Amino acid sequence: MRAVIVIGTWAFSLANADVCSEWFRGSGLKAGLRCVEKCMLLPTGMANYFCPEQCKSLCSGAKCDSSQRWVEAFHQDAYRVGNGKVVPAKDVPGHCEKTTPADKTWIAKLLDGKPSTWRPGEKVSKWTAEQRERVLAALREIPDFLKDPNIFGIFRMKDSETPNNPASSDYSDIVLYDRAFSDKENLTQVLEHEMAHRLFDKLPKSEQDDFRNVGQWEENPQKPGTFLRGREKGGFVRENDMANPEEDFADGIVTFLNDPEKLKRTAPRVYRWMKDHYGSVSRGKK
Repeated sequence: MRAVIVIGTWAFSLANADVCSEWFRGSGLKAGLRCVEKCMLLPTGMANYFCPEQCKSLCSGAKCDSSQRWVEAFHQDAYRVGNGKVVPAKDVPGHCEKTTPADKTWIAKLLDGKPSTWRPGEKVSKWTAEQRERVLAALREIPDFLKDPNIFGIFRMKDSETPNNPASSDYSDIVLYDRAFSDKENLTQVLEHEMAHRLFDKLPKSEQDDFRNVGQWEENPQKPGTFLRGREKGGFVRENDMANPEEDFADGIVTFLNDPEKLKRTAPRVYRWMKDHYGSVSRGKK
C-alpha cells in the first residue's frame, strides 16, 4: 500500500551491520572471555553510537570468517515463500552464515526507528533475529528488476493506521508492520507489492499511460490526475486493485510473479502486458 506521508518526528539507528562490524574489527577484540564486557566499553561517535547494543552478536560473530556473519539463535515460525510453499517451523541455532554482497547491501538497510518523514501516530517496533532473516530470505526470491538500489531503508513498525495493512512505502523507504510477519500474509509478496509501487513511479510516462490503457483506466475529467476504472470488478485480482492504476499495477506484478495463471484468467490484458515486459522472471507457469 502506498503511504500518505506527513512530516513528523524521526529517529533511526545509524548502527547498521557494516558500521558496527567495522567499529568492532577496528578495536582488535577477539571472541572469548570478557569480549562483551570489553566491547561495551569501546569509545563511540555519532555514526556508531548504538553499536555497543550489538556487542553480544559482534563477539559471537568474531568466530566467523570475513565472508560470513553471525546469526543469533531464534525460533522460526512456519511461513510461506512467494509461490505459497510452506517452510516448516524450526529452532535455528546460532551460527555463522555465508553472506553475499547483495545480503550485505540489504542488511545495512534494515533500520531501527522510523523514516524521517512518517506518520507521527504509528509506533516503532523492534526487529527480531527471525524477522531479519525472513526479510533477507524474501529478498533473495525477489527479481532484481524490483529491487531499487535507491531504497534508503526498510523499517519495522507496529500497526498501520490503515486496518489490516501489512506494509507501506514512500519514495525512499519501506515500512513493515507486525502483520507482514503473521500467518495472514506472505512476506515475499508484501515486499514485492511495495517495490512494485516504486517501479511504477519510475516507468516512463508513455509506459504508465500504456498500462493504464491496457488496464482500462480513464482519467477523471472532474479530477485531473486521478483515474476511473473501466473494467468490471471480476477483472481484478483483489478488491484493493480497483482503487487506482498504481494498486492495479502492484498486485498485477505480484500475481504475475507468483500465480501467473490466476492473472491470465482474471485480467488477461494485464497478464499479456506483464508477460511482454517481465515474462522471463515469472516463478510460475506462463
